[in-house]
Amino acid sequence: MNTHSQPTAAGIGLVRAAAIACAMSFSTFSAPRAAAETKLSEMFSMDGYIAASGIRHEARGKEQDYSHTGIGAAKLGFAISSAPVRAYAGIYHDGGAYGTGDTLLLDAYVDWNLGRGFTLTGGRFLSFLGYESFHAADMNQISYANGDFLAPIPGYHSGAKFTFGNRIVTCGLALLDSVYGTDSAFAGDGETSANYGIEDFVQLTLADGKVTLFAGTGFETSATNSDYPVWTQRPASFVFNFWAGWQIGERVTLAAEFTYKKTSRETVNGLYKIGGEEGHNALLMLKVKCTEKFSVLGRVSEELITKGDARMSFGKKVGFVKETFSPTYAINDNFLIRAEISGYTYINEDDNYYYGYDVGTSFFAGAQIVFKF
Repeated sequence: MNTHSQPTAAGIGLVRAAAIACAMSFSTFSAPRAAAETKLSEMFSMDGYIAASGIRHEARGKEQDYSHTGIGAAKLGFAISSAPVRAYAGIYHDGGAYGTGDTLLLDAYVDWNLGRGFTLTGGRFLSFLGYESFHAADMNQISYANGDFLAPIPGYHSGAKFTFGNRIVTCGLALLDSVYGTDSAFAGDGETSANYGIEDFVQLTLADGKVTLFAGTGFETSATNSDYPVWTQRPASFVFNFWAGWQIGERVTLAAEFTYKKTSRETVNGLYKIGGEEGHNALLMLKVKCTEKFSVLGRVSEELITKGDARMSFGKKVGFVKETFSPTYAINDNFLIRAEISGYTYINEDDNYYYGYDVGTSFFAGAQIVFKF
């Protein structure tokens, strides 16, 4: 998306989010976190990863088949700490199947530890929302469960956030330049004069860390200005995200997620209508650790738009159901090999709305190597 950009109804490729080897969104429970920061001195530390992958996505019709091999994503982060302040900057290479090939400054924020579990953060940082991680190093599999149509989980944006956390409760509130940004998940829109965004969340960690419940929302005001082209305009949007994770014993992880997104219908220049979409994502995941180094994952997910923009007929539905199987072999804490096969069944009741999604079914296969440091 964006690697995860926030795609509109028109012009999304068939395998847009499915094949991307890097990942989006934040979770403290969902996937193994990347390797801990390596301390360079008392004040300086670093972290990062490199993810290389080979993928193949096949649909009916050669024009919709796709293959990609190479560096999917790479990140190098540096932190400077001097209590109670910590500054972090992350350099990111967007080289995935639909990446730009650019290297950019991704994270750029400062934390101020206020004590008693409270933290104030300012700068560019990742959204609170989403079970599956933005970063390949923290994923359980290669592809995303959802995102082809709605792209409801935000990526990075800029602003200020206030968080609190203890052993049981974690919560936060963020005032942002935007929730979704313009055309990528790597930054917000960079201004608050035309519009702004708000995110919040509450997370409960129960049963000695074995059960995690998360609920969060995001709201962004509309960005419409007659001085700019219609394709740069954005409607107001609302997103609700809930996920739950359950660690069953030492070897089994069960997770479920539901996300709802709605955009307002806006008229630009008194003529063009944008927005008006409404839909949801859902996933159910089971991961089993077969040995100390080998694990397998099964996942079923759905994405469905029940209301579309002005091109979509009333009562029509567009979306897909996806089944995923993904084994992972961890050579050590910093190096793993992963594979995935996924099948899609598409739902397209309105051919005028999503051009090209009438293929019925498609198939994705990939392999990935991740090195964390």
